[in-house]
Amino acid sequence: MTRNDSILSELTPTSLNNCILSLQVPFKDIPIYLNAADFGISLRAPHPSIQGILPIKFGEYLMCGLPVIVSQGIGDLDELVQGSQSCYFLDHQHVDWQYLLGWMREAQGLDRKRISQQGEELFSLENTLLDYMKALI
Repeated sequence: MTRNDSILSELTPTSLNNCILSLQVPFKDIPIYLNAADFGISLRAPHPSIQGILPIKFGEYLMCGLPVIVSQGIGDLDELVQGSQSCYFLDHQHVDWQYLLGWMREAQGLDRKRISQQGEELFSLENTLLDYMKALI
């Protein structure tokens, strides 16, 4: 799902055109589509300027119960979900495709309710507000 279909189609290799379906759906329908997905993908170029961010989509994917492929070294995600089977941290410099494919096969058997609970514990609105209050006090 994307807001800008033309950018996605420009970036998609021709060999993958028959494997990728790009959709623009109403905002209220996004959870329905996420719940039907196998994985969430939250990739960002690991530039120094984004070391302090926390990708919102990552939390949304977890709260929907999706295993997530996420860029390594973005914000403090590596520490937040360290050791979690529901996350694969992609090293953009050295992608181990065989290991990634193996993780994807195993991740399909993970308990999606448990992943959702992990997401709620880390990224629910209530917990996010509590974290902000702690930081401000």
